[in-house]
Amino acid sequence: MATLAGWGLDWYIRCMDRRAFLSRSILGAAGLATRLGANGAPGAGGKARRPNLLFLMTDQQQGAALSCAGNGVLKTPHLDRLAAGGVRFERAYSACPICVPARTTILTGHSLCATGIGQNGQLKRPLTGGEGVLGLKTFHERLVERGDAAEYWGKWHTVEARAACFANRASMDEGKKAYNAFLEKNGFKIPKPAKGEFIDAHTGCPYRPDPLDLRTTLEGNAPPNDGAGNGESREQKREQRKAAKGKREGLEDDEDDSEYGLLRVPRELSPTAHVGRNVCEALERLAGGPFTLTGSFGAPHPPMVVCEPYYGMYPPSEMPIPKSQADPMTHSPYAERAKTMERYRDAGLIGYMISNYYAMVKEVDDWVGRILDTLDRLGLAENTLVVFTSDHGELLGAHGMYSKMVFYDEASRVPLLARFPWKIPPGTVVGEPVGHLDIYATILDYLGCPAGAHQGESLRGLVDREPNAVARRVFTVSEWPHRHSPNYMVRTRDFKFLFAGDPRSPSLDALWNLKDDPDEMNNLLGTRPDRAKWREQAEWHKSLLVSWLDRVGSPDRAGVKARPVMD
Repeated sequence: MATLAGWGLDWYIRCMDRRAFLSRSILGAAGLATRLGANGAPGAGGKARRPNLLFLMTDQQQGAALSCAGNGVLKTPHLDRLAAGGVRFERAYSACPICVPARTTILTGHSLCATGIGQNGQLKRPLTGGEGVLGLKTFHERLVERGDAAEYWGKWHTVEARAACFANRASMDEGKKAYNAFLEKNGFKIPKPAKGEFIDAHTGCPYRPDPLDLRTTLEGNAPPNDGAGNGESREQKREQRKAAKGKREGLEDDEDDSEYGLLRVPRELSPTAHVGRNVCEALERLAGGPFTLTGSFGAPHPPMVVCEPYYGMYPPSEMPIPKSQADPMTHSPYAERAKTMERYRDAGLIGYMISNYYAMVKEVDDWVGRILDTLDRLGLAENTLVVFTSDHGELLGAHGMYSKMVFYDEASRVPLLARFPWKIPPGTVVGEPVGHLDIYATILDYLGCPAGAHQGESLRGLVDREPNAVARRVFTVSEWPHRHSPNYMVRTRDFKFLFAGDPRSPSLDALWNLKDDPDEMNNLLGTRPDRAKWREQAEWHKSLLVSWLDRVGSPDRAGVKARPVMD
């Protein structure tokens, strides 16, 4: 019965001939019954143990930034280990390629249309009564209601009202003040910057800039510190950026998107270590279960400043340049946006960004390994659902661009892994498109917790390869900028369709055949003379979008329906 204990009864039945299963299981059934709880988890003396949730996430990690996803440069053995023990969703997409809206959808299982959160600046937006996100419960809150202990460590970056359920709510601030207190607690005094170094605004620590760092290239930039430790202040930095208006690279919502270099802090005291250590310590406290525990890493979101030994682990000169970096953007809806990012078309510079980005992911992976080891050591692994994802991706030089906020795969596709030894068969790979909207329902389904109202769909049928599991479609939304770029993305098995929400929008719509054009450089609509032959395909995708907007109650439904596929 060892196989039964390792894979779970349901999966074992599916893998064996029914007659063989019946003949082999009679003798072991009585013994097995004492080892299975009500949720298929082991229990002492036959007593059911309610399962736990360990939710891990990063910020701005591409779906391709995993070695198990085929990345030939980046090595992520611990995330690979998680995927090998459970399921990897090959085509998982962000609900919105912007932090706060995406995270809000992940937590509530509702689209932007229902949450009312479409921008990062809405963390404290007052909503009357039970409107929008204030009327929706997160999967954490559902689990706390049934008696689970809850802690959340790391980047929250979601509407603050939804964080009240965590036992450590008072210590959830992961800003510079909290990080500096962590350094002080561990006896580390922030050094003064050496000659040629700058101060990282997120940590207050000095860093040595790379050639890609914006402040090393700004015309008229104030000189770096004088070598006596007199580095620039945050106020001086703001003034530099203000003076450089017109030269900046389109930093819409992240003040420090252009910081790249070596961060001068010890490995065990890095911002990523800060989160990882808190998660490991929380596992020790919560080991009695049941619990819901989240570790939310800020990496690999900018600033891309990395401590040793990760810095330089992936030499910039050896980094693979995206095939689409030189994309002429002839029929792209993002052609104007790309013009503000010329430095990211420089093959000699983009290697620094990729190097630091991969280093940050590698550091996260090492901490995921420590967290999984702690789960094993405490005897919690078999009774814990582990989920790993990110809020959105990063362009990383694709199409000569950086950051997110667009629907290219590099910015909108995310990693999504899940492991639950008694429910999810190891080594499963799901190729159907799935999205953030489905995470809420999936988690609560596996944990046997009532989900209440939600707009997603549990992915359990896809994981189990149920014969009635239908072809999936994913819908992604972006409100930035509202009229000049597509607001909606529809992802089907082989196509991606981009469409504006306003009939009057000057946005160029798009249709990519991802099977033939995986780098998304050949918009089949645009201004192509032969675009009419793709009308039927585009109209079908538009009909899918209209139906979805109707289902989620979007006010844009009428506008989308009225907008012609081809002007």
